[in-house]
Amino acid sequence: MISKDMAWKDISQKILNKVKIDSLPLRKAIVIAGGDTAVDGQNETHGFVSFHEMRALAQGVGAVSAVARKINAPIYLVDTGLEQDTSSLRGVLVKKMRNGTHLGTPAMSVEEAKYAVSLGMSVGKSLALQKVQAVALGNVGERCMLSALSVTTAVLKDDLQGSVFDKSLKIQFDKLENFKENPVSVLSKTGSTEIAMLFGLIVQSFREGIYVIFDNAVTGAAALAAVTVYPEIIDNVISFADYDEPLYKIQAKKLNQKGILKYNFTKAQGLGSALGLELLESIISV
Repeated sequence: MISKDMAWKDISQKILNKVKIDSLPLRKAIVIAGGDTAVDGQNETHGFVSFHEMRALAQGVGAVSAVARKINAPIYLVDTGLEQDTSSLRGVLVKKMRNGTHLGTPAMSVEEAKYAVSLGMSVGKSLALQKVQAVALGNVGERCMLSALSVTTAVLKDDLQGSVFDKSLKIQFDKLENFKENPVSVLSKTGSTEIAMLFGLIVQSFREGIYVIFDNAVTGAAALAAVTVYPEIIDNVISFADYDEPLYKIQAKKLNQKGILKYNFTKAQGLGSALGLELLESIISV
């Protein structure tokens, strides 16, 4: 539902000031990245929960699938690092860096992080070839909030010194390199394959003039990371989501986002982003 915290007119004007799209219908796409986190830690499900989520999406029965059909947006599913084998799932692009990241640091090798970023950039180039104007981001993955928390804290380590987020992590963030100077290295130590991939996608989308919509702490971590390295990207990322999740709220505030889509769930495989595509098209069509 639409939040009452910000008037529709106000958010519409903010979007119109930011988004420069003058051709309709809006050419849209949805990219959902899959990756499991900390598979060698406490792991009772061994990736089967995320496997079944990805399978539902591949079969077109996820909630986001219904929205995609309504707004005429293709969904691209990319397995960057789910623990289980998804090669049997038709419609899933399997580009695994690894079968889930490590618990703690490093989460993956620098080479794997580079590959993930490069993959995201390749996806961005493919979207540009299809003349996509706006892409919605989603994710599938077990324990994904751990990597979202780690990346966000690494990016904002100076801002979060002494906070509950800083204290809750065992990683010694003061020993990490500066994220802006060494993003791939820091992502390899703190991130996950899907966040690294989405980071690359957001960077390339900016270069291609494609607007990016995110909706939760995982996709928000990728957006925050991209804007930290390339501040000009801030005008290319949008979130319409408004819900009470502390990490997402920190990201949204840092990215100057004020959502109007009020809902109380955080794991919906990009549903909020897909709904954001519909809102974006409605705003620019008025």
